[in-house]
Order: sequence, then C-alpha cells, then structure tokens
Amino acid sequence: MYVLKIFSTLTLIKKPLEMYIQESNEKNNIQVDDIAKSDLLETARWANFLSIMGFIVVGICFFAGIIAVAINPQSSTYESPMSLRFAGIECIIIAAVIFYPCFALNRFAVKMKTGFKLSDKEEFNAGISFLKGAFRYQGILTIIYLFLVVIIVFFAVVMGVALHH
Repeated sequence: MYVLKIFSTLTLIKKPLEMYIQESNEKNNIQVDDIAKSDLLETARWANFLSIMGFIVVGICFFAGIIAVAINPQSSTYESPMSLRFAGIECIIIAAVIFYPCFALNRFAVKMKTGFKLSDKEEFNAGISFLKGAFRYQGILTIIYLFLVVIIVFFAVVMGVALHH
C-alpha cells in the first residue's frame, strides 16, 4: 500500500515536470554559459574520480567474493564452512549492484568532457542522460533499502512482542 502511494506521488511529481519542460522548450532553448560550463566540467572531473574509486572497490569486492567462494571449506577455521561461501556470494552481489552507478558516472564524465571539448550537443546530452541514469538507479536502490528497513523493523517488533509473551 505504501509502495503504491510512493509511486503515485512520483507520478504526480513527474507530470508537472514534463509539462514544465515542454513549456520551457517552447519559449526558448537553454544555453550553457561559462559559469555553468565550468561547474559541469568540475563535476565531470569529480565524477571521473569517484567512478575510478568505485571501479577499484567493485574489483576488490568481486575478487574477494570469488576467493571466498573458491576457498576449500575443509581448510576453513570457521565453524560453518558455508558462512565463508555466503559472504563471498554477498561480496559478488554487492559488486554487481554498485557497478552501474560507477559506470554511469564514468560515462557522464567522458561524455561531458568530450561534449564541451568538441562543442558536440549530442555528447553533452548523452552525458546528462548518464548522470540522470546514475541518480535514478541510486533513487531506486534507496527506495528498496527503505522498504527493506521498514519490513525488518516490523518483523523485529513482531518477534520481540511474540518472544516477550
């Protein structure tokens, strides 16, 4: 029920925004001045840095997960050999989940720099689209995370009440 309410709210927000964009396009085209260009190029440099750091984390997490899954359970000092494999699978899943935002930030940075360097509007627009994709992905992950937190808290309260009686 709450999820439907969130999506209906997002739909209400999106419709006026689309109308605003259409009205704005009919009135004039937006021009990027020197200040905005400077800010976007600096944003692209930071996005490039963050994407490289993210790719490093993805690589470390992925290879740590592969190693954890591949380790022979008999040589493990853990009580449960499956716990190491489970941790390895979790690392691989986390690496997969954080790969796209890093990729999108990297593409934003490259496209933005190329767009300004060559004065290419298509590259500029592609860069903005990648930035939008990165934020959309993060927003969806945040909604999923909040939904899981609510469910976990709900079950923790139910279990606490059940165990108390």
